[in-house]
Amino acid sequence: MYYLTLNLHKEVIERMKMINSIKQNRIDAVAELEEVKKRNPLIRTKSASESKHGGSSEKHSIAVILDAKQKALEKQIAEYDSIIYSYEKGYRLLNEQEKEVLKLRYHEDLSQQQTADVMGFSLSHIKQVNASLIDKMIKQLLS
Repeated sequence: MYYLTLNLHKEVIERMKMINSIKQNRIDAVAELEEVKKRNPLIRTKSASESKHGGSSEKHSIAVILDAKQKALEKQIAEYDSIIYSYEKGYRLLNEQEKEVLKLRYHEDLSQQQTADVMGFSLSHIKQVNASLIDKMIKQLLS
C-alpha cells in the first residue's frame, strides 16, 4: 500500500503527512493479528473427540483462511515498521527549525507562507528549510 514511487519528493511528502495514520494503522493491524491468532482452531490443541470424529474439515478451512490473513497482516505490519523506521531515522537528523517546519507544513497542513508567518521567517527561508528537510528524509528512504 505504501510503496516507494519514482517521485521520491512526492513520496516523502505523502509519508510525512500520513505518518500518524500509518502509526495508528500499525496498532490496529497488530491488534487484528492477535485476534486472528486467537481464532485459529489449529493453534489450539485438538480434543480427543475432535480427533476421532469428523469436523476437522471445517476447522481446516477456517485455519487456512486465518493463516492467509495472518501472513497478510504480518507483511503489512512489516511494511508499516519499515516506513515508521525510515521516517523516525530521518526525523532524528533534522534540526529544531526543520522539525518545526515539518510539523507545521505536513502535520498541521499549513502553506509555506503560513509557516513563514507563524515562525517569523521569510518565505524564501522557509522554502530552503523545507527543501533541506525533504532532502534529509529522502536520504533515509534510500539508505
